[in-house]
Amino acid sequence: MEQQWRLKVGERRPKEADGALFTQAVLGLIKELAREIETENETDDTMEETR
Repeated sequence: MEQQWRLKVGERRPKEADGALFTQAVLGLIKELAREIETENETDDTMEETR
């Protein structure tokens, strides 16, 4: 049983893979925030035009 556990631990992702996943997650959040900011800016522009 202990040998199987060692094999499973040996199959873990390398730290570089975790770093890449983290980077992808952060980039996804930045893109989402950028979209929200763009939407807010468009709303502000529309409000100014109607004044």
